[in-house]
Amino acid sequence: MFKFPEGTEPALIEKVQREARRFMKKLHWGIQGPLSTQEQVVETMNQLFETGYDSMTFDVEMVHVPFVKKILGNRIDIHVAVSYPMGRMLLQQKQYDIDTLYEMGVQDVCVCLDWQAIFSERYEDIRKEADVLMQDYGNKFHKFALVIPASLMGTKSILNTCEALDDAGVQSIKVNPGVNLHVSYEEVALIQRNFPDRFDVHPAGGIRTLAEAERFFELGCHVVHSIKALEILDAYIRKTYQRYMRLKLT
Repeated sequence: MFKFPEGTEPALIEKVQREARRFMKKLHWGIQGPLSTQEQVVETMNQLFETGYDSMTFDVEMVHVPFVKKILGNRIDIHVAVSYPMGRMLLQQKQYDIDTLYEMGVQDVCVCLDWQAIFSERYEDIRKEADVLMQDYGNKFHKFALVIPASLMGTKSILNTCEALDDAGVQSIKVNPGVNLHVSYEEVALIQRNFPDRFDVHPAGGIRTLAEAERFFELGCHVVHSIKALEILDAYIRKTYQRYMRLKLT
């Protein structure tokens, strides 16, 4: 993590750190995957704690929520994905998992839509499932997003799926579940352009640099998922410090 040069004014350090804290609260960070171990989760949490900055959420698998909750308390929201990544759970199983997460105190959840329904163009089925999920859970969580594999979808499929989600009253859409599906600016811009000020869009997958994260923020996103969140934070602190130093010299 960026070290301020010796002799840097405390007021400048605090100003940069204040901006960095706000920036980090836009980023998701954690460790997911069914093979992740408790030891790996603890190691990942420690990496975050060592920075001195808290992310928007700490992302984990459901199985790790109880012990992570004991460590984090109310310091950072926990984020869990349901029916990850292909959305092939039955609706009843998705509901069971969401109810379980709510009972455990998880307040940030994303639910993967059924890829088979999307690729088969069964948009009414997508709307019905989304409608049930929004009716049951839309107002229960801090964040409740539905996930679409946009990088595997064409323009028409993205728009038809978003129209179904719009009809169901969905507020937040996560664009790609990760798993090597890299979100593009075009996918996010397409949704923002055709559904202006309608969805809270969460880009995910392949966001590796500060420039990429900032581009998604410029497109109107308020949340970015990235396994490189700590590197992005480091670059942001460095860039912000250098900006203030240039202002000081002019």
